[in-house]
Amino acid sequence: MASLFSTLQFTGGMNDWVHPGLLPSNFAAKLINAEVSSGKIVPIKKPVLLANNNPVFYGHYGTRDRSVVKWYDRNYWSNNTAIVSGFYGGDVENYIGIPYPAYSGASANVSIADSTPGEGETGLTGDFKYCVCFVNANGWEGAPGSLTEYEMSYSLTDGFASITVTWSDARVHHAKIYRTIDKGADFYHVGDVTTSGASFTDKTTDTMLQLMNPLTTINNYPPPDRGKYLCEYDGVFFLAVDSNLYFSAQSNPHAWPTLQFISFDDTITGIVPEFQGILVFTANNIFRVVGANSSETITKTYIPGNHGCINFRSISVLNNAPIWYSNDGICLWDGSSVTVNSYQVLKTDNLVVEYAVSANDCYFLFHSSGCIVLDQKNGGIFYKLDFSCDYSWYDGTTGIMYLLAGNALYRYGYGTNLKAIYQSPNIGGAESIIKVFRELILNSDGSCAISVFVDGSQIAVLYLSGGRQRVKLPMNAIGKYLLLQVESSDDINELAVIYD
Repeated sequence: MASLFSTLQFTGGMNDWVHPGLLPSNFAAKLINAEVSSGKIVPIKKPVLLANNNPVFYGHYGTRDRSVVKWYDRNYWSNNTAIVSGFYGGDVENYIGIPYPAYSGASANVSIADSTPGEGETGLTGDFKYCVCFVNANGWEGAPGSLTEYEMSYSLTDGFASITVTWSDARVHHAKIYRTIDKGADFYHVGDVTTSGASFTDKTTDTMLQLMNPLTTINNYPPPDRGKYLCEYDGVFFLAVDSNLYFSAQSNPHAWPTLQFISFDDTITGIVPEFQGILVFTANNIFRVVGANSSETITKTYIPGNHGCINFRSISVLNNAPIWYSNDGICLWDGSSVTVNSYQVLKTDNLVVEYAVSANDCYFLFHSSGCIVLDQKNGGIFYKLDFSCDYSWYDGTTGIMYLLAGNALYRYGYGTNLKAIYQSPNIGGAESIIKVFRELILNSDGSCAISVFVDGSQIAVLYLSGGRQRVKLPMNAIGKYLLLQVESSDDINELAVIYD
């Protein structure tokens, strides 16, 4: 009695983990340059080379070594491989953090001198303290000094103080001057110096001073040196330095209080936002960090499973869920647990990761010899691409995915069809019984090249035109199992083999 192997829907995607003799007919042992969203094998379109290869031209500021945060239409980033300054950048402000002034030594920014009252003026008398905060062009204000030096004491007897402020740092737009009342501790804003080297004469009485704005930026320090993996959640920015996680003041990427950090037991290898906070990776472990609005509420929780991340370039977000490549495979965090999506589906051992990106409900993991695609919109199936890139990003506004390979920039999925490769499961059931494979039925939209293998040896290559084709298999198609590899740049709609 004749038997039939038939595939009407190629909905299973690719599985090269399970033995090909045990795969259901809707799975492929190999699926390259094709997706199966319609149940058919549909070739992926070739990436199109773009005339302009500068990502900034397309409004993008990332590189394979940067972590970029777009916050209120401004881009900030960390240079994750930098070993000397600058460690940070931005498209509007060109940096993260505001410098603080020095009050002594060769690099002092602030000096104070007596100023004689004019006719009819009454000078100030008392023991005062002054401090200075630098402000950038967009109004962000830094700390008044280092942890050990953030004020200058000055005594007056019926006189005024003239405060001169100098700076050379391009991050500084102007300086704000603060003062205490006589023998007081709280600082209030008395005036500004808008040009480096200029002076301001303070004539504010203690009574008027207390009506001025108080100093509120005492902890607005620049971010730590060598920070990596910049990310943001709920207005709080995060950076990793070795095994420490630093976090900014809320809604201020330039304010990094020195005590706002938590430590981990190993070097941090990546950070990514999640549903209620962030995930922090080490090479072998994952931690969830929430409540970073202040150092009093922040907590970290260990996530069991040892599914750490060995390469930050593999980290992406798929439908708001963090996804990455670990030693165990491609992992996804759903808010409560980690799923290894590639487990018993795809072999992922020893991949050399180039970069990863998510686009249109798919996760693309580019590596040194190609790309693995996890297609979540079609049931979490896998397929592969036979090309790679150094860096990639997805523009959600335009719906375009870009690939950067060397100095060439491409638009994904808009060219001519690539050659799709489909390899069937082993056809013939139990491998202990000899079968005679008689006929092949193929329905395709164009020409196909079909390699026929029996018991692992190639016995023929068939070239078929489009449409529904039914052909006799060679006389020597006798063995325990048969395998077909179909190559085509057109849709493959149906495949069947008749045997007994």
